[in-house]
Amino acid sequence: MGDTEIMLFQNEELRYENSQVSFDIIDSSGTKMHNGLGKFCITTQRVYFSNSQGVWEKALEEIGVHAISRDPRNFGAPCLYCQLLAEDICQWIFIPQDQNELKPMFGIFTQCVSNAPCESSHMEEDL
Repeated sequence: MGDTEIMLFQNEELRYENSQVSFDIIDSSGTKMHNGLGKFCITTQRVYFSNSQGVWEKALEEIGVHAISRDPRNFGAPCLYCQLLAEDICQWIFIPQDQNELKPMFGIFTQCVSNAPCESSHMEEDL
């Protein structure tokens, strides 16, 4: 498995890639699972993370809210926060090792979400 290359779908474009991002999941019971450091990608259709533990991906339309959380008391460090729609896994947290990457990550994510086909309205915030 590992830090695999993302395979793009038809009409999908890679817009952001960073191999120095930590990924945490907070499930519906509030349990936090740290998944380590790996490759984080944003495409025109989905968000993607891979490392030696596995691969996680979600279509952009499956993400209800995304935001920058700047308060380290919330998630341990400033991060890109994503709340998933109708899932047992409720929240995905992406923490870039280089905090200067947080604002570009958010900007590209917001741009891709706003251009993606949307079945429900997406919300974005700066927490």
